[in-house]
Amino acid sequence: MKSDRPAHYMGSLTRVPTKSLSSLLLVMVMTLSVLSPLLLENDDDRPELVAESSLNFVGKASSGDVDAPSWRVGDAWVYDGFFDVTQLVAQSGTGSNVQTLTGTLNMWVDSIETKSTENYSALAYKVRSSGTFGANNVNLQGYTGDIEVEYDGTDYYRVSDLATVSTTMDLEVDFTAFGFINIDVADLSTTNTYSPPREDYDFPLRAGETWSNNYTQETDWSGDSDYFTVPSDSTDQGGTTHAVVSSGNPNVAYNGCSNSYNVTTYNSDGSVGSFSWYCPAARNDAWRHFQDSIGLVIDFKLKQYNPQSRSVNIDVELDSPAWALDGPLGSWVNVTDGSGSPLSGQTLEWRYEANQTTYSMTTASNGSAYVLFDSGSQLDPSPTNHDYASHGIIAWMSGSSRVDVDTLTLDDSLVSLDYRPREEGVSVERTRSGESVSLNPEIGYNAIPGDTLLFTVPVENRGILPGPATELMVTAPDGTSSRTSVSALPAQGEEIVQVSWDVPALQEVGMVSIDFEVDPDGLMTNDDNQSNDAGSFEVFIGRLPVADLIEPAADYTLNTFYLDARNSVDPDGGMPHCTFVVEMSPGVNQTFEESDCLMNNSWDDD
Repeated sequence: MKSDRPAHYMGSLTRVPTKSLSSLLLVMVMTLSVLSPLLLENDDDRPELVAESSLNFVGKASSGDVDAPSWRVGDAWVYDGFFDVTQLVAQSGTGSNVQTLTGTLNMWVDSIETKSTENYSALAYKVRSSGTFGANNVNLQGYTGDIEVEYDGTDYYRVSDLATVSTTMDLEVDFTAFGFINIDVADLSTTNTYSPPREDYDFPLRAGETWSNNYTQETDWSGDSDYFTVPSDSTDQGGTTHAVVSSGNPNVAYNGCSNSYNVTTYNSDGSVGSFSWYCPAARNDAWRHFQDSIGLVIDFKLKQYNPQSRSVNIDVELDSPAWALDGPLGSWVNVTDGSGSPLSGQTLEWRYEANQTTYSMTTASNGSAYVLFDSGSQLDPSPTNHDYASHGIIAWMSGSSRVDVDTLTLDDSLVSLDYRPREEGVSVERTRSGESVSLNPEIGYNAIPGDTLLFTVPVENRGILPGPATELMVTAPDGTSSRTSVSALPAQGEEIVQVSWDVPALQEVGMVSIDFEVDPDGLMTNDDNQSNDAGSFEVFIGRLPVADLIEPAADYTLNTFYLDARNSVDPDGGMPHCTFVVEMSPGVNQTFEESDCLMNNSWDDD
């Protein structure tokens, strides 16, 4: 049901006491009428902000350049792993009570190799991973015991943009009861190969940007299992859309990822296929969520990052991060030791793989080397909503397997100077009762009175020339406005401004707008496009639904019982939808979806 919720979805969780034979949990999901926002499309119908509104600037910072990471052989990450096997068990028909397996995944960069992709040779990271995941007190074939999954993975990612070339996953599943009953549940291996490589990221990452992928996916399966069918090999024409839906804190155990980027992947039918939170500080995902074709739903959440020592540092710098098509552009490669001192006489290979261009170079006494190249006009296979194409430029020291990457953005509509607030890149964090969550289109941009909303507003310079300092004016829903300074921005640079709004206790139900305007006094006369200086962001202010469950009377097993929540209401309008979570046997909950909020079932006899 989650994918069907509108952007202003509201939900609450209510635990209901009962005298019935099993405990009962009712989750009320109130799906609002689609007419609600339409009734407010006229500006005159928008609710006004009441007098006690609070709008405050809370900080600003350069958002930096979230570019493709440069990994080293030996870089390692440790993740908490969660394998949800509910769907897999349901498909197998075994009747097992196992739902989630937990454990630890170790991931590391094993080597940097050359792979053939799109008819040219590309550098790729070979990434290995392994882990053990299990659950205790699992029922299987009449036995109660422990289940264990041995996970082993080998993945190849293109160095220039972290695109996925191939993934291999080996799973060995064993069940043990009483210390001597051993059941081989499954021994499986699957390999997915993508042509062209699947671009789950489009660097540099910026909130609000989208891109699409079209590729051929070859899937090979091997192994056996007596409990579920091993899928057949397949070759499919795949298509996915990706979006950086927000930036914020994914709340993982590793504490360096408070400024991460939620990248969500959508299938061709518009459903969410997977998501990840990319963490620049860890050079990898803080949280990765995906589902494989046999029904495993997997989450990996970062808890440790152990980088390999950078005793020699390589830095690729372009004369401009964005450039016109088929034009001359310069690139520096700088090599230093661990203390930052330049290293001369270092031999490197400069690689513009998308253009199939390579140069050999040696650093001078200042530790630098320079090359002038043609930017070309090569498209990449992931069209975006914000540029013509983007390609990674690599400096490669093959003898020591060291690389660095900088992304070149090709733009066929370059301007000299253009400041604007990127309204499509606004992120919102909602705090309610001390708990914070980053909002996105799946959750919905919504709030209730008493919430605090933290807006992160990116202000960018789309031009290829640096610009002056200016101001950003933010206007609250009641029409009051405040200003804050914006620093001088470099070419293609960006600064983020954070402003918080405390939703008033008496705020009416409906859509409200937070408006942003850069250079509100029009002082930047050399701005090439002043028509995009203003933007806005809308939030739905609603009320939590009220769950009302008629307490069922105690009854015998095998008799039909009814759970009636038809009196539940949603104060901000709409039709209720109810999800019942019921303990149908000791320790085993089942979920039931009821659009009319009336459910009937019976308990089996013990």
